[in-house]
Amino acid sequence: MNKKSRIALLILIILLIIFNKSRINPYYSQIIQMIAINAILALGLNLVFGHTGQISIGQAGFYALGAYTSAILEIKLNVSFLIAWPSAVILTCLVAYAIGKPILKLHGHYLAMATIAFGMIVESLATNWLPVTSGHDGIYIPTREVLGPLVAQNLFEIVVISTGFLYVVCENIEYSRIGRAIRSVRENEIGASAIGIEHSKYKVMMFVLGGGFSAIAGIFYAHLNTVITPEVFNMHTSIQILMIVVLGGIGSNIGVVMAATIVTILPELLYGFAGYNILVYGVLVCIVLVFAPKGLFGLIEYPKRLKNKLFVKEGGNGIT
Repeated sequence: MNKKSRIALLILIILLIIFNKSRINPYYSQIIQMIAINAILALGLNLVFGHTGQISIGQAGFYALGAYTSAILEIKLNVSFLIAWPSAVILTCLVAYAIGKPILKLHGHYLAMATIAFGMIVESLATNWLPVTSGHDGIYIPTREVLGPLVAQNLFEIVVISTGFLYVVCENIEYSRIGRAIRSVRENEIGASAIGIEHSKYKVMMFVLGGGFSAIAGIFYAHLNTVITPEVFNMHTSIQILMIVVLGGIGSNIGVVMAATIVTILPELLYGFAGYNILVYGVLVCIVLVFAPKGLFGLIEYPKRLKNKLFVKEGGNGIT
């Protein structure tokens, strides 16, 4: 991540914090935090799908693990959030490692089916393990009491800054030695193995990291909305996360954040047409896949590519 990008990100975070402190409208603060949560979820999936090429349709399962683990520790076991939050992330990463080790040997639709099964198992546990999860009644999280007034009042800042930090982590991974290795795995797994890259190690590493990102998003969601129920972590959520990555541009971090913004805001704009949300999403995905196969990031890059193409063409004709 270059210096200009870091400065731009820092300025954006500062502006968002100033906006929140102005207390113009709590509704907008809520939307911004949901954009951040969806961005974290999509960035996590982008590490798995965008960079290593392993399709996962079970991210909602990790999302649920983060939310429920932190809530259960804080509410039912009276554990401080300083312990509950890291514990939720660590547990989710361990589960991701335990299931990722065997299922990442699968490819294509077999891998997708395995991750769907994982998501369904977690949703089923959240629904039917009543003594622990309270089923459809949900778990109520009194955020102010659990976190204390100081932390609760600054939850917006924690969410936004954490999202910025995780974005920087993703950018640094992309341009690191590990990033080059996982891209080679995505492009040609056999070729990567031939030059000594342990593709299984990198696939599991990104899968675990993606699970950890989802757990963080789940923790923030639980404390932002103060109640969690199984319906929030169903198959529709996993598909929505996947859709954000596709819309943004597979492998593009900035594109994923842009798509998370659009997908979060769209339902608010279409509030009066709730029954047509899925239709609008479907049409939007089709348009992007047909006219912008590289997603929103591809649209941003198009003028630059066109300019370079024209420059090379003119140079070849002796104009420059």
